[in-house]
Amino acid sequence: MKAEGKEKINLTDRDANHMKGGGSKDIRPGYNCQAAVTESGIIVAAEAVTEANDRNQLKSVIELAEANTQEKVKEVAADCGYGSYANYEYLEERGIDGYIPDDRFQQYKSGAYKKEENRYHTTNFTYDAASDRYVCPEGKRLLYRKTGTEKTASRQLNHKVYKGTECGACQKRSLCTKAKVRELFMDICEPLLQKMREKLTSDEGRRKYFMRQSSVYH
Repeated sequence: MKAEGKEKINLTDRDANHMKGGGSKDIRPGYNCQAAVTESGIIVAAEAVTEANDRNQLKSVIELAEANTQEKVKEVAADCGYGSYANYEYLEERGIDGYIPDDRFQQYKSGAYKKEENRYHTTNFTYDAASDRYVCPEGKRLLYRKTGTEKTASRQLNHKVYKGTECGACQKRSLCTKAKVRELFMDICEPLLQKMREKLTSDEGRRKYFMRQSSVYH
């Protein structure tokens, strides 16, 4: 067990991993099954993995589908279990049109962040790509200061730090921050997440995602 890096093993299936499944809170031996399905319902890729997290499976399933069909994947839709900065970055680099919500997309879609008590949530700060700066809900600028890095098991996180330049005279400062100026720590791929959210709330995005639900569940 120690040699395999496992705390528990299934005596009848040593390859299985202990994970939750089927919406149950019970942890049982099993596999995480992945599949890529065309709009017409044809399965073009399938695999069973022992990692419970779906986020790390998107790339391998896309590439398996391409290997099986000998065609480039041009478009992909998946549920929020696959939503991550790393996957949005991968789709952008590959030129694949993705429709994958993040795990807070429903809050964004419902307008929860637009409520007055959430007025100064980072979601309500508008990014200006041309000048690489943010504008707060009161119309005041936050300028780029530096980039920081942090390594995780799956990827190196790169985040940018933005600082407010007009907070001192702002009458709403106490509602926005307890510090002298408001700071934002934004993943370098944050614009890709915002782009994905905007696409999913468009008429075309809703249609594409609905087609995905129909293909997978019916």
